[in-house]
Amino acid sequence: MAAGTSTAARGSGSGLALMGGLRQNVLLALLALLLLAWFWAPNLDTPLDQRGAARQQPSVTTYLTDSRSQAYNEAGQLVEILAAERIAYRDADNISELSQPRYYVHDGDDRSWSLVAQRGTLRHATEILSLRQDILLTNDQSGGTLATRALTLNLRSKTATSMVPVTFTQANNQVTADGMRADLTTQVIHLEPNVESLYVPPGQ
Repeated sequence: MAAGTSTAARGSGSGLALMGGLRQNVLLALLALLLLAWFWAPNLDTPLDQRGAARQQPSVTTYLTDSRSQAYNEAGQLVEILAAERIAYRDADNISELSQPRYYVHDGDDRSWSLVAQRGTLRHATEILSLRQDILLTNDQSGGTLATRALTLNLRSKTATSMVPVTFTQANNQVTADGMRADLTTQVIHLEPNVESLYVPPGQ
């Protein structure tokens, strides 16, 4: 900017020199503005629509690995465990994404369930855990298992719901259905329509 000013001063008797100095000042000012714009928005090479979409995505604020939380009743008995290999918590919407979640619930009366899956989404405000992929719900007392690919677990009411096909296996019996509703406290499972039962003899 100083060089441009001195040039204009020396050429005050010439219109061409004055215009040349002014043009140089303008160019330097534009260059300064461009540098300032780049400083505040260094990713100018990213298309505007992509930058807008990136700003709309909720940012991950916290990562946890090998996470494990436990809950106890008023008598001090362990009643619930929720664990995961990895958790990504998004503060913007109060949601956690879980990798390989594991859930265990105990009613204090020698009745417990274990639940594993590949992925899950926990909505903290409603305490709803949505599980996806390779889900296996096990009754630890009877050994019965229920397999499905999508399941919603209400951590408050201790109820589980699946609206996709499920397979229930107990000893040599296997039952398939279009979905199910389970109360993990009473251990009552309601299977949806189109239920089929299969008995597999021992050794086969």
